[in-house]
Amino acid sequence: MSRRKFADIMVVIHVILMFLPSNMGYKAAVVEYAPVGIYGPNTAVEIIRLNLDQYEEIVNLISDQGMDVIVFPEYGITTLQVPSNRTRAKEFLQRIPNIDLNHVPCDSLPQETIDEVVYRLSCLAKRAASYLVANFGEIQSCTAQERGCPYDGSFHYNVNVVFNRDGKLIAKYRKTNLFGELAMDKPNEADYTVFTTDFGVSFGVAICFDMIYRTPLIELYEKFNITNFIISTAWVDELPFLTAPQIQSGLAQGLNATFLVSGYHQPSGGQLGSGIFQGMKDHQYTFSITSKTRIIIDEISEVILSRDKTSTKNMSFLQGEHYILSENLLYYNHTDIDQTSNITNICHNSTCCSVIYTLNPTKKTHYKLVAYNGVRYVGGGQYAIYIETCGVLACKDELISSCGQRDADTTTFESLELRGNFQLKYPLPSVIDGNLQLFEPNSYGFSNFDSFFTLKSNHALDELLTFSLYGFSYDLY
Repeated sequence: MSRRKFADIMVVIHVILMFLPSNMGYKAAVVEYAPVGIYGPNTAVEIIRLNLDQYEEIVNLISDQGMDVIVFPEYGITTLQVPSNRTRAKEFLQRIPNIDLNHVPCDSLPQETIDEVVYRLSCLAKRAASYLVANFGEIQSCTAQERGCPYDGSFHYNVNVVFNRDGKLIAKYRKTNLFGELAMDKPNEADYTVFTTDFGVSFGVAICFDMIYRTPLIELYEKFNITNFIISTAWVDELPFLTAPQIQSGLAQGLNATFLVSGYHQPSGGQLGSGIFQGMKDHQYTFSITSKTRIIIDEISEVILSRDKTSTKNMSFLQGEHYILSENLLYYNHTDIDQTSNITNICHNSTCCSVIYTLNPTKKTHYKLVAYNGVRYVGGGQYAIYIETCGVLACKDELISSCGQRDADTTTFESLELRGNFQLKYPLPSVIDGNLQLFEPNSYGFSNFDSFFTLKSNHALDELLTFSLYGFSYDLY
């Protein structure tokens, strides 16, 4: 790592640490990571080693901070340059020892049964004396007699691995819900990966696109009572409801759970955003196109241990090359939010939404209340998902297609209360401003009574872009 890059990361850590609470629970670090070696004639081995070198610099930088868990992003080691061709992709894939071997790979040199990535990650965890979660591609030999064995005799999995403080490999999770990833295979049976730490917290593990599916994340929450999650992502941002901070904070708030989310940083591809989200209480996150590699460190002082419902440091957002998808809102029902009124409502299928509000009367803007209940397609039409949504969106003009976008005209709501009846169980709160930054959790409240959910501002919301409840009808897909 160059001296300049090292200094940039160190400044960010010191700025964030100044705001840490003094009471201890566990201390976590999630890494928003900008991979290296993407451009140029580097081989797969060279790309992997370059990024492992960067991981080593990051761990060295925070190893004296008393970390309990360190999380790296999806595809951080291999980069997203893993080819779609299975033969070429094999160059990026690693063999993983059997978890049951109760083995510390760092205690052995890389050899026939221990590939370099596993060995070096084990040593990093041991050096930091921290639990460490990292992602890469696994290759696992199979025979024609095994169900689903591909034609080339090997399974390829997108994998998160977990090492304990001693460098022991203690858990592995194979991504269930692939997004494209043509060279990767979906496991025959879903993994429900949970590991329990020496500080008494059990973490569930998932990867990126898993965040919008029941399996495994929601099932870990409902069936295993997991309320602390580690997610590695290369999430592609989408307006107006699904930028990375929106889905990450929305899940934490909607489930009243803690999410440690490490993201891949490549704004030109839409990958941006990482953070530590503690239910409705607090979040530390980054969402900046200029941040490059950034480490978010926080102490989780009050661990959420049950599912019973009961100081954000936003990073400046600078306009630049940040690719963002836009959801097609043409199928939404919508109505104007009139500055002369203070209440309106609308329905779509069985979902009805209402809003009570007080708008800043001095600035003429266009806002709409929108509602949707039905199927939508993501990933270029490859994946059908079912959603229910109620939302207030800023618009550039009277057209619904202009709503919830970066160039929308925003203003201040002195007060705002959004209500909706939902058939789904977990609508996710989402409140962002015109710079695509989250409002602080204490800016609004989220509650429900039976199937009626309410999102209500606690004070004026300046430059509001999106104020919504957006959820996934998991049972329908």
